[in-house]
Amino acid sequence: MATLLQIQNPPHPGHSRFALWDLGFRPFYLLASSFAALSILIWALQFGGLLPYAYMRGPAWHAHEMLFGFTLAVLTGFLLTAGQNWSGQPTPKGGYLMALAALWVMGRLLVLSPWGWAAAVVNAAFPLAAGIALGVPLYRARNKRNYFFVGLLMLLALAQLVVHLNALGALRIPGWAGIALGLDVMLFVLCVMGGRVIPMFTNNAIPAARAVRKPRVERFALGLILALILADSLHVSGLSLALLALCAMVAHLTRLWFWQPWTTLNTPLVWVLHAAYAWIPLHLGFRAMAAMRLDIAISSQPFPHHWCNRRHGHWDDDANCARAYWKKTGCRVGGGDVLFVGGCSRTGACVCATAISRFHSPIRDHLCCDVVHGIWLVCPSLLANSQS
Repeated sequence: MATLLQIQNPPHPGHSRFALWDLGFRPFYLLASSFAALSILIWALQFGGLLPYAYMRGPAWHAHEMLFGFTLAVLTGFLLTAGQNWSGQPTPKGGYLMALAALWVMGRLLVLSPWGWAAAVVNAAFPLAAGIALGVPLYRARNKRNYFFVGLLMLLALAQLVVHLNALGALRIPGWAGIALGLDVMLFVLCVMGGRVIPMFTNNAIPAARAVRKPRVERFALGLILALILADSLHVSGLSLALLALCAMVAHLTRLWFWQPWTTLNTPLVWVLHAAYAWIPLHLGFRAMAAMRLDIAISSQPFPHHWCNRRHGHWDDDANCARAYWKKTGCRVGGGDVLFVGGCSRTGACVCATAISRFHSPIRDHLCCDVVHGIWLVCPSLLANSQS
């Protein structure tokens, strides 16, 4: 099985230096983790009407920042780090990396300002710049296997343009079409990387595990996600969409079964990846229910909201950030495992609490929103406290 990233405990250097801008994951994981807490506070202020000058408001801002703010920052940090391993070529560092991070920060600030056109240009420019930063080393190494990641970053730029141009009144295509495209692209990325990473980490960490990738199952599962992207782009709905989502759910459950998640229960740095991936077939099942109008008994919020919170939230992105933190700073991973159990369990409990509250309470309920905002503000601190 091909390896993706060789992450080993580095030797303790004889001197310390500021290494934040040496590798892509460092600033972007830091920015994403900080934004995970700060954005919920901003959302609560927006919901309370205390940010009147933002040109993008309400659920549109919330969806945009969750997807193109937090999640895209994690994806960029990961790809810039993985791209160096894939290609053997350097990816941005130093001033170039600072400029990329500054572009991302500018995008977060501008969506809260009245300058909508500037926000549109800057936010669309960030994934384009990240795609170029990734594409150059991949091209130099002729690493054709991963060229498609550059194309996916271009699609994310297009999705952002749809959202912004609709908000500015310059495009009749609904802004939520851009959000849907962005979600589907992120879903495909997670499915691809899950297939590369989870079986490998499982077998490396657990000697008794026999996680395998079945080529036919892999192709079928990923192909159905691509079909789902096409169906959403063509606005397919009803029974056709429901059947497609159900087939995808079964394919990804089968895929997860071959990875033997039950063998990982005593290894939190691994089981958290399986737990996170399990939200993908669950999301696909929810989508099928929504397409068949079987969601009457629960909240009317879009099911992608639950998938985004759980899959993009602390279950997976914080798990990867924590893993990278412990393994790239020279900290002992053995001790980290013990600490991670408490942090992940407490954070996971809070994340599940938000899921339950959203299933049983409408988003317009102010009390429900206040509770959810409070829970999400506590989540990052719980994970951080587990490292002390």
